[in-house]
This record gives sequence, C-alpha cells and structure tokens, in this order.
Amino acid sequence: MSEQSVAIIGAGLAGSALAHFLTRSGRKVVLIDQHEGPSMGASALPVGMLSPHHTAQATPMSALSQAGVPMIKAWLEQIDPLRRGWMETQVSHWPEKRLPSTPARVDSALALPALTLVNSWLHAAEQTGRITYAWSQRVARLERHQSQWRLINDQNQAIGEFPVVALCSAFGANAWMEERGFDLRPVAGQMTLGPAPTEKPSEHAGKCKGVYLPWFQGANPQSSGFATDQPVWTAGSTYRRGDSTAAVLMSDHMANRAAVERTYSHHLKHFDWCQENGLLHAWTAVRCASVDRMPLVGPLSDQPKDQGLFSLVALGSRGLSVAGICAQALSEWITTGDVKCLPSDLVHALDPRRFAHRQLRKLGRNSAMKTSQLI
Repeated sequence: MSEQSVAIIGAGLAGSALAHFLTRSGRKVVLIDQHEGPSMGASALPVGMLSPHHTAQATPMSALSQAGVPMIKAWLEQIDPLRRGWMETQVSHWPEKRLPSTPARVDSALALPALTLVNSWLHAAEQTGRITYAWSQRVARLERHQSQWRLINDQNQAIGEFPVVALCSAFGANAWMEERGFDLRPVAGQMTLGPAPTEKPSEHAGKCKGVYLPWFQGANPQSSGFATDQPVWTAGSTYRRGDSTAAVLMSDHMANRAAVERTYSHHLKHFDWCQENGLLHAWTAVRCASVDRMPLVGPLSDQPKDQGLFSLVALGSRGLSVAGICAQALSEWITTGDVKCLPSDLVHALDPRRFAHRQLRKLGRNSAMKTSQLI
C-alpha cells in the first residue's frame, strides 16, 4: 500500500466520517468491516435525533455536541436540501423529577437514520477516487511489521499492511484497546418503534428519561422492519451499562413506554394498540463509552511500538451529534499533527493518552509526597 494509505476498521458513523475527511485531505483509505456493507452495527440505528447537549455548567461533552450538531446540519443542507433523508424538528425537555404542564426547555433538533449520514460521507469519499472497501473481513490481529501495521483476518490471512490504522469499530475495538490499558464500557440500548399514522401529529419530539419521536418517514428499513415510506414513531433507546448483549427485553419496552408517558401521555393509546396487535418492533445494539464518558479520539500512546495507531471510539449515546466533528479532528491529527477544528482544551479532553498522562501525574504526586516525608 502507498505510504499515504490509512486503514480504517469499522464502517459505521465514525469510520465513514473519517473516510470522508481523510480522502478529502488527499489520503487514500481502505475501509474494513466484518459485515457485507456499511452501517450494520450500532450505526444501523433506525432513526436518531441530534440536538445540542446542555448542562447547568459547560462540560467538554456539551461543548463538543454544540460544535458537532451545527456542522452536521450544514452538511445535510448541502447534500440533501430537499430533506428527503432527514427532518428538522424540535425537542421539548421535561424535568425528570417533576412533570409540569410545560417543558423546561425547547431545542432545535434533527431526526434521521444513521445510514443517511454514513451513505453521504461514503459517497463523498467515493467521488475523490481515494477509497476502497474490504467487506466481510473481521480483523483478528494487528501486528507491527517494521514501520507498518499488518492486519490479519480470522482466517489467518493478511488483509494488508498500512503505516496508519484507525480503530473505529466501537466496542469491537475493545480487544486492542484493553491490551493497551484502556477500559471500554459496553452499553446496550433498545429502541421501541411502531407504525405511525400517515398524517403528521402536531407534537414534536419530547425528552424525559428517554426520547420519544412521534413521527418520522424514511427510517432505515433494514433495522426498523418497516418500509421506507411507512411513517414510524420511536421511543428510546435505553442505556444498559455493562451489557454487551443485544437482547430484546420487555423491561426496556416498558422503559421506553414510560418516555412516551412522561412527554405525551395521550399517545400511550397508540403504543398499547401497536403492542396488542403485534406491531411493536425493537432494535438493539451495543455502543461503548469510556470511563469518563468522553470519546477517545487521537493516537493511542506515545510508545514507538504504537506509532501510527489511532482511535475514534467511545462515542456513547451521542454518536450522531459528535461523529462528524470528532472525525474531522482525527483527520487533521493524522494528516498534519495539528487539530484546528476544535479548541485545545477539547482536543486534550478527547486525546486517548489523557489516561496515561493522569496516571503519570498521580505517580508524580505520590513520589513528591514520599520525598517530602523523607526531608
């Protein structure tokens, strides 16, 4: 492979976004995935919602989402101005501890299947002529060979050798991350959905311990179970920390039902009707999060043996909102070594090496304390 080639493992939101930015910058990319096509893992989300994350006091994640959502909206308006694959809406936030008659805050939001973004990024990458695909290839091993990374599949066959590898396979990257001291946490989530009336209701999305979207047309048919032209409603998804299974649970259906009740309780009648008539569908997937719940975006370590190994994982439940801005940051890191699209404090908050640096600072403080005790 060319010295400019980058292997991206994982063809979901993270991997497809990174492929777009890297090819746009002039790099050649090989996108590798264990499935036969893109967006077939956690990024198969039938319908998702993007809205800026707000907190009482600014946090790195709130700042990241507030940078990421406008970027996604501008991209969608550029590539799909007729809004055939996405919808602009609003989301009302109700306080979790009490249920007043009016929401505490109403934000602008976007609703779309993750596949809309994945396909748009991959189409843009294909237009450059710098992307090739390796489908149905599960990377079983990463081996350092001189200045290259050799990727071996589960048939013990070499996929190729690359100077740069980006891990973008969410919890699938855990095997390589764990051996380097990272603690990725699996998070299973279940979405409940059903057919919505043809006529769009007056209510927009609501959020209170879960998100309820009353109406969307154009859900991912492979994961939703409904035809593309069938309007659907969605509730959820749940957040099962530490669960690496994709089991469908009735308790999660009920948790998602509670999200409908807390927002628009008069819609419960339709939820229950769908359940009674066998029209209640479920979609589950395993996402992943880091210990501090911030994504891991950047080089994995400063060790020479890990040179050229990067990650874009642990997007948690906000992958739709932050995948694009995180991918742009990692693309800049790989191509120039200098991230310009985010302020330096956010770059440090995303850097996977932050955990090693914290450990070194902790060791330094302990050493200083022991020295002072001897004086």
